[in-house]
Parts: sequence; structure tokens; C-alpha cells
Amino acid sequence: MTRPPGPRAMLHSGLCIGCGSCVALAPPSAHAAMDFDGYGQLRPTGSAEWLRSGSAQLSRTCPFSPAALDEDVLAASLFAPAQRHDPAIGRYLAAYAGHVAEEEFRAQGSSGGMASWVAV
Repeated sequence: MTRPPGPRAMLHSGLCIGCGSCVALAPPSAHAAMDFDGYGQLRPTGSAEWLRSGSAQLSRTCPFSPAALDEDVLAASLFAPAQRHDPAIGRYLAAYAGHVAEEEFRAQGSSGGMASWVAV
């Protein structure tokens, strides 16, 4: 049986997205925290021992761990009432599209200007 990956293994694999789930599960003795790397991306930091050590819990909760359930499996149990499914966006109840009718908001905003229009 292979050992579960630790935070360092996930970092070195290129799969870490900086979500912080590993840090949230870390014991206080790990001195774990999220910090920005040279590219401005959040990455876990902590004691060398913690970064090396893997756990079954981390493997289940790290979104890109080989042992973690994928989004479709999670959604099937968590959002069972949402029977519609699209391979690109997953399960959903309904989908809507729209844009602001006021041209200035639409031209100056992204995604149809809705967020700017609602904020004003």
C-alpha cells in the first residue's frame, strides 16, 4: 500500500491550488499557514515534518489528491435533487443568462455588466 501524499508532495506534483484544506486540518504543532509564493499564489507552509507527512484525512479532503472524490461523485450525494447535469458545469437546477439594458453599464462591465449595475 502506498503512503498518502503530504502537502509537499501535492505542491511538487503541481496539483496544489492553494485552497488551504491541508492547513485547516493541520495540528498546532505543524505551524502550518498559507503564504504567497514568488508567483503570488497561496501555498501551504509549515514544519518540514508536517509538509512531508501524509494522512488519510488530507488525502480525502485535498481537492486534487488521488484519493479525493471528484466533483460529480460529491454532487450526486450532496445535490441529489438537481437532476440536470452538464459535463462542463456539473449538476444544476436551472440556468439563466442576461445582461443589463443600459448600454454604458454593459460596455464598461464584464459578463454583461450585471455586477456593476446591481452595485450601483
